[in-house]
Amino acid sequence: MMPDDFNHMANIITVLFEQIIARNHQKMAESADTDTVMEEKLDESKIFENPEITKFDFFDTVYQITSVLGQTNPCLISALIIIDRFSVRNPSFMITQDNIQRLLVVSVSATAKMHDDFYFSNKSWCQLTGMDVRTYNKMEALFIKMMDFDFNIDQSYYNTYCKSLYTFIQSVEKDLRHSFAQICRYAAAQDSAQSEVAA
Repeated sequence: MMPDDFNHMANIITVLFEQIIARNHQKMAESADTDTVMEEKLDESKIFENPEITKFDFFDTVYQITSVLGQTNPCLISALIIIDRFSVRNPSFMITQDNIQRLLVVSVSATAKMHDDFYFSNKSWCQLTGMDVRTYNKMEALFIKMMDFDFNIDQSYYNTYCKSLYTFIQSVEKDLRHSFAQICRYAAAQDSAQSEVAA
């Protein structure tokens, strides 16, 4: 059973990727002296990066995605599975704070095109990432290439993944409450600042 609240689902995904990012930062620190990535591939994948993105911007992006798709929409869960597969296929590509927003959006977009009869245009997704359509199209093409066009998801694996996600939710309830409290404080501060400017 998945959460029935947009805020809760967005918060779950935010905390999930926070843990992945923290683990990857540790890996990068440990292997700082070992360059195992070809320069061309490294440069090519920089299209996924947006150094200005913050944790709160990412939460807002996830919230908008869950609000539009519905928090239990199979496309959203499938996109998380595809990101896992993307990481396995591209071990030298590290998910970081800089690239997670665009990676999630392009994963949802590409997955929707492969599995749904109805999906949003790339122009709509550009509004979430702040990218122009041409650059977004280039990023999407690279993502599909790095996935080797493998977007098929077996139903039994999908069901197993949902169970694992639910187990994860249960294990991080404390972190979820703390993270959401941070986000609420940030949102309140932003609203207050905007009110002062308007006044």
